Amino acid sequence: MSSTPSSFSGGYLATAWGIVGVFTATYVAFHLATHSAASLETATSQLLRGETHWITFQNRLLGCALIELIRLLTGSTWLQAFYILVGSCSFVAGAILVHRAWQWHGDVASALGAVAAWFLLAVFFNHVWSYPWDFVGALLNLLLLIWVSDHYRSPGDLWSWRPLVLLFAQILNRESSLITLVSLALMVGMHDLRKSSRGAALRAVSALAAGAVGNIALVIALRRLLFVASTRPASSAHVNETVAGNFLQLRDNFSIFVAERLPIRMAVASIIAGFGLLCVASLVRCWQDWRMTGTVEPGPTFALCYLGVSTAALAFFACASEFRVYYELIPVCIVLALSLRPPVVSGMPA
Repeated sequence: MSSTPSSFSGGYLATAWGIVGVFTATYVAFHLATHSAASLETATSQLLRGETHWITFQNRLLGCALIELIRLLTGSTWLQAFYILVGSCSFVAGAILVHRAWQWHGDVASALGAVAAWFLLAVFFNHVWSYPWDFVGALLNLLLLIWVSDHYRSPGDLWSWRPLVLLFAQILNRESSLITLVSLALMVGMHDLRKSSRGAALRAVSALAAGAVGNIALVIALRRLLFVASTRPASSAHVNETVAGNFLQLRDNFSIFVAERLPIRMAVASIIAGFGLLCVASLVRCWQDWRMTGTVEPGPTFALCYLGVSTAALAFFACASEFRVYYELIPVCIVLALSLRPPVVSGMPA
């Protein structure tokens, strides 16, 4: 389409957001039909009181706190509040992707393609154990990616209130906030290697490294101080397989390609291959930017670092055949894919 972003009228925007609403309703209904609601509620509904399936979950407070807030405001049951949270996160993320894909590329196909990719990947990465922090984490990742793409120009920008609030929310939501801090440090190093900003970059990287250490300490402290009892007594059998409460899964992940059913093996292999191809294509784009301008664009660089670090972390600490573990990476992959196309407006994360 040859139109410009300004020609995206209110009617088109309302139609696009209506489509997002239909996708959201369908997705929530899909969850209602495919999830083990009773087991999920048992695993997480008492987390704020220190009772959950695994000590690994105990620091993941934000999603469960939002559910309790929804219950307080609406008088709903825990399960109803959970699905309100699922629908809200899905709709907001879809609406943001519609709006931003249009802003960056200026055509309806990009906008609707982005939101279709969001919901199709969400269905593909669906799992019976899809927890509140999976949905909240994906939305927080998208919001931080948008902020980095729009506002990051120098290391000092990281200390404004918006990224700090998003980082704090990620820390309270899940320990994958550590991946965010590491990825931001890598992005700052790649973006600000120019001599004029090297000192500021080194200070920012040092601060982010200190934040990562503090993040680890906070996660361990929350687990030890808040965890009271497991709602799944069999969990005690896994205590020797953990690192600070996180399961070590590397050996089990390798065994997937031997012991699992063929469809699962093919799905995991396809996911890994897809991530790899996206990383290679993004690296090529970053190298082209570096050769032309002497720096890289912050948004796609942060997304690339996040995808690479997450893939490595998932290999060690996540069950690769439990597809929900990839859910937080959906907005990262979509932003990277959008960044591979030539920009049509100055705000596009090239």
